[in-house]
Amino acid sequence: MIKNIFFPNCKIKIFIVFLLSVFAINSACYAHGDSARGDSAREDNKKIYNKNNFYIEPALSIEYNAPRVSGSGNNKHFATTEHIFKQLYNLENIAIGAHIRFHDNFGFNANWVQTSLDSTVLKDAQPLAKKALYKIDHYNFSLLTYAPIIKNFFEIFGELGLADMRANLSYVDINGKSVRSNSHQTRFFYSAGLQVSVNDINTIRFSAQRYVGKVGLINSDYTTVRIGFLRFF
Repeated sequence: MIKNIFFPNCKIKIFIVFLLSVFAINSACYAHGDSARGDSAREDNKKIYNKNNFYIEPALSIEYNAPRVSGSGNNKHFATTEHIFKQLYNLENIAIGAHIRFHDNFGFNANWVQTSLDSTVLKDAQPLAKKALYKIDHYNFSLLTYAPIIKNFFEIFGELGLADMRANLSYVDINGKSVRSNSHQTRFFYSAGLQVSVNDINTIRFSAQRYVGKVGLINSDYTTVRIGFLRFF
């Protein structure tokens, strides 16, 4: 499991290369644009808030959200089957949100997360005529605490939050019966990660989330691994 999280497969490696290419283009445009005046104003504003060690730095985030059903539970065979670019095109397994950094050591996250998985095996059900589809839409709200390793460049963080999760499970059994179920639950989650500042406005983020308790309808443990970037304003 640790190997799967920290040594991503080929699809995720391709996505990482794609992200780095976007950052390179973005950084070049930023470096050659009229950024000096904007940076100066941004720093001046930050200094005002820093009188009390607090400031406001808003950002938008977009991340690929790789889900994993594992551990104890009834259904461990759910997984993604489409290639990563098709997942992104269909807005599957993606996290889009907002971030506010209000202290060197603290920040707040709010995002919408969409998970899409399927499986050919479903416990406590008739044999399936085709894959069972399992989708989760959830809104996450969390507080982050940072530990800078290299100031203004590299830092690690911990995260604690609450997720409002709506799940949907649909399948057709071997007798042709179509079944569709829904659930709504609230789960705490915790996370750890790292982020690297490419420049004053772009930051790469990598993290892993663990949701407390088993998710609805499939009664299994649920974790995610994310990689993406933040754009500060």
